[in-house]
Amino acid sequence: ALRRLAVRAEPLGGVRRLTAADVPGVLALDASTLRDYPGAEATAHSPLTAARAALSASRVAYGVVDPGGAVAAMTFLGVDPATCRAEVDFTVVAQHARGRGLATAVKAASVLDLLGRGVTTIRTGGSADNPAILAANRAVGFVVDEQWVTLRPAGGAESRQT
Repeated sequence: ALRRLAVRAEPLGGVRRLTAADVPGVLALDASTLRDYPGAEATAHSPLTAARAALSASRVAYGVVDPGGAVAAMTFLGVDPATCRAEVDFTVVAQHARGRGLATAVKAASVLDLLGRGVTTIRTGGSADNPAILAANRAVGFVVDEQWVTLRPAGGAESRQT
């Protein structure tokens, strides 16, 4: 089932593990989507720098990259090889490529690859203000095991986090 979800990205170049050569495209996608992250404190996204986009055994990323090097979708994860656990830092899709299942594809591909590398637990999150990512999480098989609520003074907008 995960492979079927991952192949959704094939028309745009397929999903693969990102490398140092992809960092310019990663930074470009991140910069173009900074205002698109919903939610509040629990799902805030800080802009990537070259250092934060650097990949290693403990920081991995998967993405859809077109032949010109533009990154259309990506998901970044922190991996703890000692505990065989990983946690999604963020997942984002370029505005022009949304609605094609790419968030689901990159998450599914990351789960497949990490399971193959011995990771046994993968956690993710998402804002209730972003039903698309919650649907992607469900499609990949993530199960909600906790919820966060951000409280604000009376008169402020409430944002629920999952």
